[in-house]
Amino acid sequence: MKESCIPWAADLWVFVLSNPAIPTPANPNVPHGGAGVVELGGMTLDVMSRYAPWVDIGIVTKEPFISLYFSLLALPNPRSDDGIDGLKQGACACLSAIIQKGMPTLEKIRLLQFLNLKDVLYKVAPSLNPEEVDFMSSFGKLVNAYAGACMKRSRDVPHDLPEDEQERLRTGAWGIAEDMLPLVFDLLNHEYDDVSETCLEFVSDYVNILKQNQTQFGDTRGGPMRLKRDKDGKVDQSFQMPKVNITEIQQKAVNELFRVLSKKIRYDPDFDFNSPRAGDEEKEFQDFRTSLSRLFHACIALAPGQACQFINELVPSCSLKNPSFPEVEGFLKLFYILYEGLSRALFEPPDVKEFFRYVVTHIVTENIISYPNIAVKLMCLDVIKRFSAYLQPQHFTAMCASFLDERSLRFPVPKIRSRTAYQFMKICTEKDNKIFFTPDFCQEIIKHLAPVLDMTVLPGQPETVACLLDCTDKGYLFQTCSTLLQLLPPEICLQGTEMIMGNSMKHCETALKSQDVDWNNLEVIKHFEDIVVVCAHFLKGFNHPPESILPFIGVIVERALQLLEKVQTALMRAHVLQVLQRAVQSIGDQFFPYLSTSLHLLFRGCKGEDFTRIFIFLNQMTNTYKAKVAGVMGEVFDLLYQVAADNLSRNVSANSQEEREQFELHYYFFLFVSHLVQHNCAGVLINSKKASETFGMLLQTMKEPAPKVLKCQRTASLIFKTLCDQLVANPPPSPTPLHHFLFNEVLPVVFRVLFHPLFDVSCPDGRMCINPIVELHISLICLFGDDGMGAAGGVMG
Repeated sequence: MKESCIPWAADLWVFVLSNPAIPTPANPNVPHGGAGVVELGGMTLDVMSRYAPWVDIGIVTKEPFISLYFSLLALPNPRSDDGIDGLKQGACACLSAIIQKGMPTLEKIRLLQFLNLKDVLYKVAPSLNPEEVDFMSSFGKLVNAYAGACMKRSRDVPHDLPEDEQERLRTGAWGIAEDMLPLVFDLLNHEYDDVSETCLEFVSDYVNILKQNQTQFGDTRGGPMRLKRDKDGKVDQSFQMPKVNITEIQQKAVNELFRVLSKKIRYDPDFDFNSPRAGDEEKEFQDFRTSLSRLFHACIALAPGQACQFINELVPSCSLKNPSFPEVEGFLKLFYILYEGLSRALFEPPDVKEFFRYVVTHIVTENIISYPNIAVKLMCLDVIKRFSAYLQPQHFTAMCASFLDERSLRFPVPKIRSRTAYQFMKICTEKDNKIFFTPDFCQEIIKHLAPVLDMTVLPGQPETVACLLDCTDKGYLFQTCSTLLQLLPPEICLQGTEMIMGNSMKHCETALKSQDVDWNNLEVIKHFEDIVVVCAHFLKGFNHPPESILPFIGVIVERALQLLEKVQTALMRAHVLQVLQRAVQSIGDQFFPYLSTSLHLLFRGCKGEDFTRIFIFLNQMTNTYKAKVAGVMGEVFDLLYQVAADNLSRNVSANSQEEREQFELHYYFFLFVSHLVQHNCAGVLINSKKASETFGMLLQTMKEPAPKVLKCQRTASLIFKTLCDQLVANPPPSPTPLHHFLFNEVLPVVFRVLFHPLFDVSCPDGRMCINPIVELHISLICLFGDDGMGAAGGVMG
């Protein structure tokens, strides 16, 4: 096709583009009736750009094409209806495709030298109209392709050339790439993000190459960064420039890049947060902002000292008096990114902490949280949370006050309230911030939060201040309160717990006793589900609760179980399970008395994935408390077996979701039995009323040849192996029923499986280790000795 059709197509392209109606710089006007030819010319160039990557490069770089590309680029700004814009975009697309065409390095360097695009692009640049967004985007892609190709070729020069020739080619290509930087920065700084985005690839590659060169040839950290102070000890508004291992041109490029990024990362001053399309527009902007943030991170890693100096110069713009919200929010965003960038660059000289303290103190003392713009408030909340550990105690107190009043937590906009609740929880749970929370300060915060956390307002009742926050936001604040309560003396901790949770527990108790509550009402169900959710959050904050509040935690567990008895929904069951998990973490083995009742209620009406979650919870508890659970597991075990047996007896369709859930439950029940056995609780299994049925279930699984039960088969083998090892380690005076079962039932099955023609010695997951069946076989031989070998011979016979 290339030999016959492509030359014919090329002649056709020449014919179309040689038409006198195609404008030139000397005759830029479209003649009367020539609009159709101009449109056809644009389509021809578009086709050529698609063919260029795979046809012979000589076809699209011969005359008259090269002269035509350059002349079209030099055309004056078109009118909206004359079609010239399509010609100019087509010329850019063709040149971009030619530059990006794959070819050996030397050929690509010769092509770039032949095109000599740098002069052409700089000649065209002054006549560009910023309002021609489509052409500006095409032009930006061309600049990005040309500069990027030169930069990449400078690093791919063949090593078999003479060294002086290598250096000449490398220096020449790299020099062209750096010469393109002013034009790249102009495009990056364009008003429209679509145009700016076209050059991000080249700029990112350029910065990353500079970073690699530093890593290979010099220090990546830069010199010492020092804060200058005046005679009164106040911080000067400048830094001493650190020494970095980059050239003067590159330092200027980095400074210019900081300047451009600081502008592009800002919101548009006319952005309307109340517009119906505000959500979509903001999402597009945030996606672009993410790319800019990655580039800013790279620049920080390249020149951390310069980054700090640049941010320091912007500090005065962060003021309540500054009417430009994009400048204030943009500064906060850059300061936030600076922390991440310095952390990734592992750059933290002593003075950087002082710099962080200086800036975050400025933000708090300037009361930026009161700035009348949603974006500024949200960014300010994130910054204060990130840098809260750098505040002085008096400023930390002022910061917390700003979070809890009308500026944040009680602000009219739900998005602000929600973000405040989350960030305040993160601040209070941060380990480094504990030094700020004195007992008096903790009590003051809890008293301030108590009215907001009221959960006693039933649906249909008049709304109060507590209705400002939804369930999730309240959950964050309940966790905040429990975290702070742990820092108080035991007596005061109990008083604070009753202040936060007491009314909610009494409210639940009253509702449970009342005959007037409609437990089938969806709003009522949602209300009490929310109460259980915040209980789970409240318990999450208690890692080490004092003894004084353990009875109250017991009350929370009881109320959650009582509500589950009234409201048997999957969501309520999941929330109550969370409460139980957190209660186990908080009060430990004091939870055991609630275990049997909890399981009976959880399993009522339970199905599908709920079974799996409950068994995971039991396995975690058994794994944590080991032999301590033996005393309570006897009563529980029979219930668990019955649940598993009933579920496994259900008829389900092959390869269905129900079958997968059935096998998952099968596996987790076996895992539960395995944990009991491994943690010296084998007596629970052996003495259970369902012992023989459980052993039968395990044995039947080992006989099952289906690959889908391999995981269960492996666990069953592990259970029998552990029992064998325990009998070998602590032999009883005489054989037990377990000995007889292992010898008469398990041993024959093991040998039949081992010598089955489909048996695979490798593990089911493909790792290089001994199959559990083989391990069980070895343990049985160790337990029964010669008798075991004799039994093996009988089976083989």
